[in-house]
Amino acid sequence: MTPERWREIERLYHAALERDADERAAFLADACGGDQALRGEVESLLDHQARAGAFIETPAVQGRLASAVRRLEQSSVPGRFVGRTFGSYEVKALIAAGGMGEVYRAVDTRLNRTVAIKTLPEHLAKDPEHRERFKREARIISSLNHPNICTLYDVGTQDDIHYLVMEHIDGETLQRRLERGPLPLAHALEYAIQIVDALDKAHRRGVIHRDLKPGNVMLTKSGVKVLDFGLATRYTPAAGLAFDDLTHDHSKQLTAAGTILGTLQYISPEQLEGKQADVRTDIFAFGAVAYEMITGRKAFPATNQAQLVGAILKGDPQPIVELVPDIPPPLAQALSRCLAKDPDERWQTANDLHYQLRSIASFPAALDAREQSRPNERVFWLSALVVVSLIAVVATVLVRRPVPSASEMRVEITTPPTTDPVSLAISPDGRTIVFAATSEGRPQLWLRTLGSGLARPLAGTDGASLPFWSPDGGSLGFFADSKLKRIDIEGRTIQTLANAQSGRGGAWSRDGTIIFSVAQGSPLFRISAAGGEPAALTRLEGLQYGHSAPQFLPDGRHFIYYVRGGLDAQGVYVSQLDGAEPRRLFAADSAAVYSSSRHLLFVRQGTLFGQSFDPDRLELAGNPFPVAEGITVDVGAGMVALSTSAGGAIVYRSGSVGALRQLAWFDQSGKQIQQVGVPGNAERMQNPSLSFDGRHVVMYRRVDGNVDVWLLEVGRGVLSRLTFDEADDVFPTWSPDDVHVVFSSNRKDRVHDLYQTSIAGAGREELLLTTPQIKHPTDWSGDGRFVLYRSQDPKMGWDIWAVPVDGDRKPFPVVQTNFDERDGQFSPDGKWIAYQSNESGRVEIHVQPFPGPGAKTTISTNGGAQVRWRRDGKQLFYIALDGRLMAVPIRLGQSVEAGEPVALFDTHVGGAVQANLRQQYMVSPDGQRFLMNTFPDEAPASPITVILNWAGAPKK
Repeated sequence: MTPERWREIERLYHAALERDADERAAFLADACGGDQALRGEVESLLDHQARAGAFIETPAVQGRLASAVRRLEQSSVPGRFVGRTFGSYEVKALIAAGGMGEVYRAVDTRLNRTVAIKTLPEHLAKDPEHRERFKREARIISSLNHPNICTLYDVGTQDDIHYLVMEHIDGETLQRRLERGPLPLAHALEYAIQIVDALDKAHRRGVIHRDLKPGNVMLTKSGVKVLDFGLATRYTPAAGLAFDDLTHDHSKQLTAAGTILGTLQYISPEQLEGKQADVRTDIFAFGAVAYEMITGRKAFPATNQAQLVGAILKGDPQPIVELVPDIPPPLAQALSRCLAKDPDERWQTANDLHYQLRSIASFPAALDAREQSRPNERVFWLSALVVVSLIAVVATVLVRRPVPSASEMRVEITTPPTTDPVSLAISPDGRTIVFAATSEGRPQLWLRTLGSGLARPLAGTDGASLPFWSPDGGSLGFFADSKLKRIDIEGRTIQTLANAQSGRGGAWSRDGTIIFSVAQGSPLFRISAAGGEPAALTRLEGLQYGHSAPQFLPDGRHFIYYVRGGLDAQGVYVSQLDGAEPRRLFAADSAAVYSSSRHLLFVRQGTLFGQSFDPDRLELAGNPFPVAEGITVDVGAGMVALSTSAGGAIVYRSGSVGALRQLAWFDQSGKQIQQVGVPGNAERMQNPSLSFDGRHVVMYRRVDGNVDVWLLEVGRGVLSRLTFDEADDVFPTWSPDDVHVVFSSNRKDRVHDLYQTSIAGAGREELLLTTPQIKHPTDWSGDGRFVLYRSQDPKMGWDIWAVPVDGDRKPFPVVQTNFDERDGQFSPDGKWIAYQSNESGRVEIHVQPFPGPGAKTTISTNGGAQVRWRRDGKQLFYIALDGRLMAVPIRLGQSVEAGEPVALFDTHVGGAVQANLRQQYMVSPDGQRFLMNTFPDEAPASPITVILNWAGAPKK
């Protein structure tokens, strides 16, 4: 027998062992059919193995086992679905087989994404109760959204085969890892915190796992994943620890009949006694798992099932401090409490346990005991007590002596990668930093306590940006899904406060008022932190393009904010909640931040400056002085990666916004075919536009602080400059003959007007249209007669206009409402336009006749932006709000007929799609390839610098 064959037999054998009694009996009965001799042989081997407590290796038993399992294998046919297709999922290989089904590795052919498919065995699918349990698992997983819980993608039935589609996780199970011995204490604590955080999320959603064990915990590079909710049930959180009677069907007398659900080694005493389980059952199981992680031993060792039941009911685990003498006492006590026999003596909620573990982790020095030589534990803690007492005595003696000021310190904190470096904020007490980061392709908010080496994602904040703290530090405001939202950190409850299509910062006052910016070109609005109707707080005047980045001053009434605009309008302003006349403090290229040292901090040419500021008189004093170099600034939005706390701590990021963009061709499956040019590094590569012959791309780029239109030769990747003016030249768009480019520039009176230039004679620009409003070109009609552009009206928002290229060049509105309509695209025949609008409260894609009149047809079904046509007009593409590229079949005639949108692949264009004002992809004429302005697979890393004890003096 080959080693490979024997390992497969061993896998099947252990899979049978892991089944609970009822499931194992049903499985064996079905697998062995009417062959009672085979069933008796297999059951005998299972009992023998249970008594031995280890895998049987004697030749005689191996021979019997090989024969029995071969026959069992032929009956159960594991891996029988390899090569089959379920919907769009092509099964590639068997991953594992267990009591509740088989798990396969598969490929989602629509998204070219690897997934895991779990199938319900045929012998269980015949049982209505097991079918319902399988469906319940799907419902439960779908209700949970947490980075440490396996994600459910889909559920289905095909040919009477029930299956779940879940994320495919690379890594190894905790069970497999523990075969090599205990984990380092720091790693064990980190994993424990993540497991408990996942349980807390499940419990808050009314879900009890009931089968937590090392085999259901996967270790990955980014942390743990809790798997297999097949035995989970629901309860009612509002009723405390009570069961949800709708889920626990008493009519079937499951517990009364003595049915034990779960894996025996990790089952709580109350489950063994046939009592109803609650959240404390999971806490007991967690205690057993954590005990094993730290000691490398089972919490309740036994040589047979009877001994194990007795140990769980009446025995106590060997004290963990006897096995790991250098474990911090608080951690040992926390785990001991998890394993209490009486549920009332355990931790009552996972949230309480999670808080305790995080508190222990905030003192990382105590976790290095295994790696460092330390004194005897009792001596260590006695010494600590003596030191604390001595400090108290010395403090009493010196209480009246002047205390020298602490020295300034600067430390760097490493974070997960991010494509949104300006989204960070430090809590008012200066202890916690919230920032945006990307893990496993999902941008979300993360929390990092300064006293801890651990950062954790904040569930429910996918796609969030620009967070800001409540004054008490218990809640956060942020922007996501075109909304202003708030999250209460401990309760994890999320509330939508207002529409905010492209938020540009917010601030929260002590009296519960939030002020925020909803989009580029908008004033500031105010709203109650409890929700309500937002009201305009500021107004755009003169050449002001938009207000953003508000921050309250200490009195809670006055606030500073940033104004983008013309030369005499742009800068940092101060105003107050009663609507008094605002006043410009100074000209600036980005927002300013107030420091409790009575300074304003702001950035010029990448350098962070400080200047004395009196928040009572609202006046600056003295001269600016440098504080730090290379601060990250999003010049287009006026946002800066900078935050301060009431306690004086300052945090910032260094580097460039939008770094490492790369143009690359992708096919419809999302496979990268070819890269074009080199990554953008610190330069901005935005709004790329592909020529009709596919040979060139025009875009705008920021080089040495200047924004110009550039031409990229696709074949060779060679860049050349088309415009040279000191003003901002942006949003270039091709003419249909590939000879001219129309673009927007603010070179005249700082208002963006439309210009055109020839690629054959760079530097010779012609003014096409000037109006008092900001305007950006978005497309040029196929017959060359019209340029489509978006124009911003202070009252109406963004509207879509068109201007004839020849003749009187008199512009006319195409779509004009009180909502934002943007980024119009001509159909190839020029008779229709596709565009995006937030009229429904969410950005959607529409098509309507050009130049009109005619009704619009909504194309997207769940939000979308950045629409493009296929060259023959038979298909539209757009980016969904989750970042996936969507394709929609279109039939144009007297009306528009649109098919169902189909997801192609994840675009990785970065940021909140609905907030992105720039097109980031192009379509080949046949619609089979896409030139994406994408971020690389790994987002750029950008550490956070923390300045402590800043005295408000120039840096020496």
